[in-house]
Order: sequence, then structure tokens, then C-alpha cells
Amino acid sequence: MTSLARWLSLLGGGSLRAQARLAAAEGSAALAERLELAAIEWEAVRRRWLWLLLLSVLLAVFLLVLLLAGSTAVVVHYWDTEHRVVAAWAVAGFWLFAWLAALWALWAVAVRSAPAFELTRAELARDWSFIRESL
Repeated sequence: MTSLARWLSLLGGGSLRAQARLAAAEGSAALAERLELAAIEWEAVRRRWLWLLLLSVLLAVFLLVLLLAGSTAVVVHYWDTEHRVVAAWAVAGFWLFAWLAALWALWAVAVRSAPAFELTRAELARDWSFIRESL
């Protein structure tokens, strides 16, 4: 052992190296936990965006059908018999109800969705404040 190593050992340098290894291991474990949390939140964000996309497409299809049925109802309204009018307006009313239900579902999902990676950002903010306080 060299004299420098002996002096470091006497002054607690050996424990400093062990503390550095321990801090690196804890930092590595904390980083792994943060990455796992980010992955979990990414899955939730991805699932929510898929639902928003699906409901948006459904809403667009219902709007198209509503417009077609409404146009047919207006044309049929000017035909001869009362039965055609009632049937056409009933179909148009049904599609209007379906479109409104899809619009409500889309609105509910959009309002209920939390900001992306909220938990990860909060955890990283706590880590950053802990690091600032310890320095």
C-alpha cells in the first residue's frame, strides 16, 4: 500500500469510496424506478390517446350518417305519404342520438384525462429539490 493510500485510509478515504459506490448504486436504482414509472405512465397516455382517436373516428362516422339521414329525411318530407316522413325522421333522430352519445363519450374521456407524465414529473421534482437541499 502506498503512503497516499495509507493516509487516505486513515482519514476515512476508504469509506468515501464505499459511500460513492453506495450512492451510485442508489442513484442507479432510483433511475430504474423513474424509468419504470415513466413506462407505466406512457402506457396510460397511449391508451387514452387511442380511445380519443377511436371516439373521434366514431364521431366523424356518426356525423356523416347524421347528415345523410338528415338530407334523406328532408327529401322524404316532401314526398306523398306520412309514413315515409315519420320513418325518415325517426332514422335521423336515432343517428342524432348516436352522434350525441359519441360526442359525450369523447368529451368525458378528454376532460377526465390527466396531464401526461404527471407522476414522473412530480417524482423528478422531488428528486431535484432533495438534490438542491443536500448541496
